[in-house]
Amino acid sequence: MGSMAFSLGHIPGDWDGIKGTDGVLWRNALASTLAALPTAEPRPLGFPIAGYLELHIEQGPSLEKGNIPVGIVTGIQGTRWLEITVRGQAAHAGTTQLAFRRDPMMAANAALHSLYTSIMPGDENARFTVGRITAHPGSVNAIPSSVSLTVDLRHPDVDRLDAVEAQVLASFQSYAAQNGCELEIRKTFDMSPAQFSKPLIEAVERAASHLGLEARHMVSGVFHDALYVARIAPAAMIFVPCRDGLSHNEAEYVEPRHAAAGAQMLLQTVQDIVCTPA
Repeated sequence: MGSMAFSLGHIPGDWDGIKGTDGVLWRNALASTLAALPTAEPRPLGFPIAGYLELHIEQGPSLEKGNIPVGIVTGIQGTRWLEITVRGQAAHAGTTQLAFRRDPMMAANAALHSLYTSIMPGDENARFTVGRITAHPGSVNAIPSSVSLTVDLRHPDVDRLDAVEAQVLASFQSYAAQNGCELEIRKTFDMSPAQFSKPLIEAVERAASHLGLEARHMVSGVFHDALYVARIAPAAMIFVPCRDGLSHNEAEYVEPRHAAAGAQMLLQTVQDIVCTPA
């Protein structure tokens, strides 16, 4: 949120209504923080910067599995979130024959099977994830009246992201119709892919060569501050491995040698940039 506000040059007005899981309004939490830290004066947002270089754990397993000490991040995947609801007809599980069912679970299941077996198997850069699914009324002995689910789509190419989204819509429309169900799809989030600065990427490459570190070029599948700052200044990222690819988790761990390699890469890249004539 901080990097988003910085790149915009202001704090979005609709943030005032955001609440944390504890129910505290974001604006009240910010006011409390500023009151507790009187020497931390707010600075203007969006002031000019020469560039932005971010060091981060990969949050995935590929570097660790490949025994590669650093990743050179060339960009960040685009992301879209969809909320999908399939509506049918609630009916008794024991008395309703197949021919008379308008089962939204059957429709959703068929659509998801077609998408899981085609999107990611057919495109190694695509990501398709269903993170939440609920059935209403949720009775063990009733055909549900509706099934709701979330879909997370990601791809580094915006045209392919468009195509994958269209594939999701077409699949759900087809199977909903086949099962006599109605369909509602709402897009709740749309983030375009980000391509990082070529000169900064080249500086990171030179740092890896100077330090004798094997590196892999990669696209991040996770949001980072660099995603937003790249809109107003040259940006790039350096990844280091994390154990089992885990992050935001008590089991998150980085080997000290990998942390040191990342720090050396960061320092060497900055030195390279500062010492290279404009």
